[in-house]
Amino acid sequence: MKILHVINSLLIGGAEKLLVDELPMMAQQEHIELLVLDGTNSPFMGELRKQGITIHAINAWGGIYNPINIFYLKKYIKQFDIIHVHLFPSQYWVSIAKFLFRGGAQLVTTEHSTSNKRFNHTWTTWIDRCIYKPYQYIFCISDGVKKAMEAHLHRQDEAIVVVPNGIDTELYATAKPISRAHLHLTGKDIFILQVAQFREQKDQDCLIRALTYLPDHYIAVFAGDGDRLQVCKNLAKQLNVSDRCRFLGNRTDIPKLWRSADIGVLSSHWEGFGLSAVECMAAGKPVIVSDVEGLRDVVGNRELCFPTSKEKALAKKIQAIMDDPNAYESLSDYCLRQAKKYDINTTVYQYLSYYRSLLKRASHD
Repeated sequence: MKILHVINSLLIGGAEKLLVDELPMMAQQEHIELLVLDGTNSPFMGELRKQGITIHAINAWGGIYNPINIFYLKKYIKQFDIIHVHLFPSQYWVSIAKFLFRGGAQLVTTEHSTSNKRFNHTWTTWIDRCIYKPYQYIFCISDGVKKAMEAHLHRQDEAIVVVPNGIDTELYATAKPISRAHLHLTGKDIFILQVAQFREQKDQDCLIRALTYLPDHYIAVFAGDGDRLQVCKNLAKQLNVSDRCRFLGNRTDIPKLWRSADIGVLSSHWEGFGLSAVECMAAGKPVIVSDVEGLRDVVGNRELCFPTSKEKALAKKIQAIMDDPNAYESLSDYCLRQAKKYDINTTVYQYLSYYRSLLKRASHD
């Protein structure tokens, strides 16, 4: 069985990180390759190549949104048994290429979010219904994503299924913590960690605002990069909490960071799953998340949720947990158990099972 995964790029992000973790494990059982529309080099690309994953790159003139990508996809449609697509616009270009050039590849896709701009317009909803028809399975990373896709596509059938994201839980549980001195933290500081790209969705602003309601020894550390990084730095300066923020940029030692942190926060406006919340829990640390469908499903405990964008509520929740050693220990134990539900071995097993059932079904048609 020859399987090709397709994604826009391997720049830092949740879907990209998922592939870095999953593809080497899948390759132990099946022939796995990866195609990126944008072949810009990145740490993720280096990691996959070290694991022996063949990576193809289109690098079309005009970038990932240029429809010319469709024509570069022609040979791949004919070479692989399964093509598993992630994210827009890759989902569009592969679907159209399949329609134009036929080929024997069976298409599947993973939907990674409960919301996107295409959900807001009637005409894009109609287009999506056409685009998603060739996909034999639409994998949704949470129940919230499944509900959103069923509503958006106006369909409820066996093709839309939930396969939760997974991580290497053992890696996070056993990682060696980094020295706090490297982050300019003292032993008395409360280390709050948020791992997310600086996009509107992630709302790092909320945690920065929450610092104004917390004692001075509460320090927020941000791992990630993105369009809104400077906006958040400016906000921290405006609120006079710059000295209590650490902006680390993209990191490759996330498991070590989680093991070093006291508590995690994911304050997203919306989220399909929230991989970094699971990472925090797998490291045995409590994580506070905004009360949105994907995140509340993942943590499974309303005690760990706060109203979206409400910095006072977030600050109160953080301090209540950190001020009560018994509550902290109890929630840490709970989070460690909860994270084990999202072990990557289960995710990989489910995907491979669906691939095999799809090819078996196709051979009988």
